[in-house]
Amino acid sequence: ALQRRLSDYYAYLWENRLGYDESAVLADLPDSLRIEVAIFLRRDFIERTPLFQGASHELVRDMALQLRPAVFTPGDFIFRAGQYGHNIYFISRGTVEIIASDGITVMTTLTDGQFFGELALLFSQPRTASVRAVDYCDLYTLDKDSFDHVLANYPEFAAHIKEVAEGRNVQPTQA
Repeated sequence: ALQRRLSDYYAYLWENRLGYDESAVLADLPDSLRIEVAIFLRRDFIERTPLFQGASHELVRDMALQLRPAVFTPGDFIFRAGQYGHNIYFISRGTVEIIASDGITVMTTLTDGQFFGELALLFSQPRTASVRAVDYCDLYTLDKDSFDHVLANYPEFAAHIKEVAEGRNVQPTQA
């Protein structure tokens, strides 16, 4: 079964990514071209997220440069209820299920262009639901350390995000 999963995974990478690693390709580019390509590939994901609405072009660019690609296979749990979160995820391709803390009830299904886990960037609390890949999923992820590092350069927008967090009546994490 493990051998079959490995074979299916590499077949998926070859068919859908033509066998290349996006991070390696971007790393080989000169800075100006790397920035343009990263923005082209990732801008829409960031701008669709309510957390980043109203962000400047420069902040969106800096966040786009911090996103990292990740692939999950069918049935993989991206995270489970009860775990502490440190990442937001943007779905480039694929479908995920948001599963209630009972581990059975599917609360909703998300697909291309949607996102999940954004509260992990704002709050230090356990995840309230699990997320499982329904099929092969190409995601981009942004971790809290990278998020905080970028926001340190945009104090006005950081204050806006703090207001959004406080409006949810939940304690924000220390930035």
